[in-house]
Order: sequence, then C-alpha cells, then structure tokens
Amino acid sequence: TLVKPIDEVVAKAKEALKKAACANCAVFLATNCKDESEIEQLRAGLADAPLVRYEPPPGPNSASFSSEGVVLAIEQLIAARATAFVKNGRSAVSVFIESERHALNKPKDTTIQM
Repeated sequence: TLVKPIDEVVAKAKEALKKAACANCAVFLATNCKDESEIEQLRAGLADAPLVRYEPPPGPNSASFSSEGVVLAIEQLIAARATAFVKNGRSAVSVFIESERHALNKPKDTTIQM
C-alpha cells in the first residue's frame, strides 16, 4: 500500500504540477506499492496528468532491468532529474533523491514534503 492516503498524494502531486506551471504534465510514480487498485485510484485522482511508472524494457535482457535494486536505482535517477519531486519524509530513498537534486542544483522549492 501507499504510505500516505491517496487524496494527500494527489494534492501534493497537483501542488507540484502547479509550481511547475504544467497541470497536465506527466507524473512519474516511484514506489514499491504492489496494490494496483491504489495506483489506479491515484491515476484517477490526477485526472488530467498522466501517471507513468518505470517498466523494464521487453526482450531477452529484460531480467537485467527488472530486479528490485535495479528498478529502485532507475527510479531514483528519474526522480532526481524531474522538474519537481514530492518526497516522503520517512523514506531513505526520498532523502537520497533530495540530496541528488541538491547536487544537480535543482531549485529547493521544487522538492515538496508530503
């Protein structure tokens, strides 16, 4: 399950989209949540903004990009370079992404606390 209530996640994602002046830009979801119904609720709540997730590429080498550690690393790279980032304060992954964003000189106000 998601760590925060879906309506709170939707509100923070919309806040980030507003700050980025792009109400219908894609929202990248980096999560280890396996509950597809919660993800669909999040997708429905975002309505105008498409929700996207990392999917390992198809083909003979797909297993190389499917392990939990590899997926996490790829998701971190994407989130660190995003226009805006909504972080979960209880997450070590969020702390890493925030520090990476700082190293990349992303404006501090583009990282939003859940």
